[in-house]
Amino acid sequence: MKKALLTAALATLTFATANAGSINLELRADMLSSDFNTDAGNADYYKFYLQTGRVDFKGSLMEGLDYRLRWRFNSAPSADMGSVSTNDFAYVSHKMNDMFKFTFGKQGTGIGGFEGNTAGSDLYFTSFFYGGSTANLGVAASSRYRGYASMIYATGVKADVTSGDHGLSLGAYNNDGSQSPQNKGMFGAFYSGAFMDKALKVTAGQLSVPSSNTTGTAGYTADDKSTYTNVGVGYTMGSMDILFDYNMHQQKFKSSGNDVTYDLTGPVLLVKYGMGNWTPQFKYAMAAETVKVQGSADQKNTFTDMGLAAEYKPETDKNFRYHFAYNNRAAKYDSTVATTSPAETQIIAGMKIYADFLK
Repeated sequence: MKKALLTAALATLTFATANAGSINLELRADMLSSDFNTDAGNADYYKFYLQTGRVDFKGSLMEGLDYRLRWRFNSAPSADMGSVSTNDFAYVSHKMNDMFKFTFGKQGTGIGGFEGNTAGSDLYFTSFFYGGSTANLGVAASSRYRGYASMIYATGVKADVTSGDHGLSLGAYNNDGSQSPQNKGMFGAFYSGAFMDKALKVTAGQLSVPSSNTTGTAGYTADDKSTYTNVGVGYTMGSMDILFDYNMHQQKFKSSGNDVTYDLTGPVLLVKYGMGNWTPQFKYAMAAETVKVQGSADQKNTFTDMGLAAEYKPETDKNFRYHFAYNNRAAKYDSTVATTSPAETQIIAGMKIYADFLK
């Protein structure tokens, strides 16, 4: 199986190289130092790692018919939503006219507002909405909320309708096979618009995910589903960018025969200010979670993340930078949970390059 996957990947890369209009390398390497408090129950550590490593192929077969393959080489191959997880993008896009476009294959769903549609190589921490319990300090005892990270890319079909500075995307995609039956797909509708000479940007949309049974397909009912709703506003004022998302997520599923509902709401705020070679930024995220389990008292948990970061470009017109970040991540669990207030402090230092292979 591994040999077949490798052969297919090499064949795809060979074809894409021969027909690509552009071939770009995106690489980010970091040093991460993490310190945890006693409640987190984790050992402090530091590591050097490849945060992002991918090659992006773009090309056009004819006017209005484009393709894209973005291959990630810092991920382990595994089946995910109808394609290999090392492929972020593998799609063909047909622009019918100035208004209508159809995209087929593995593509971006549009989930997550400004945070979800920011390149992962430009994120220094992700909110609880994004990563879910697997990203929360290694503590998932009281919450098994599934973040939308695994739904940013999905295989399916999407129709885009554009009029001036406004666009509407309607998509149907495979669901994550490890979470629910493949015959129950995801459906998304997302709007984006720009006003005031594009200084003001607005996003809104929802991804509906039927049968999001986090314990597997056993006990699945037709009412089991997740909805990921987001409204965002962005404003550019000179060298300053302010991006604000408000998330409203709900997950419903069965666990040991009982109905379980996760309700998660809260903001994500990012402020960036360009200062020549330097770009400092501040990010804040807060998620308020209510866990309802049939026959049990509700649990209320809170997840708060704050971070300061600075990016430095030796040459402002080149796609190379150094970056430094300091993050504080904390959770406050319901008093019925033994581990009540885990917290983590992160220090990140690294570099990122985005280079054109054809130059």
